[in-house]
Amino acid sequence: MKHSLTAIKRYILTFSRVAYLTEKGYSRKEIAFLVQISERLTREYQALYLQYKEDPAYKDRLEEILALNSQDCEVSKRGALKCA
Repeated sequence: MKHSLTAIKRYILTFSRVAYLTEKGYSRKEIAFLVQISERLTREYQALYLQYKEDPAYKDRLEEILALNSQDCEVSKRGALKCA
């Protein structure tokens, strides 16, 4: 399965939004509505986030991904995270 760069950016941003809203205490139904994805996909993103958030090997990367919601950041054409 091959995914375009645009699709990968969308996956990362969607995951970031779901993780951020999960941390803020929103329900799965609220998150699905706000992010405009299915509750099933919301559940899958939440499961991934909860599985890796306590793992020290992923801590820095997850913080970087969550920062997409709190800063003016974007993913460049080559996949690098750029924050203003």
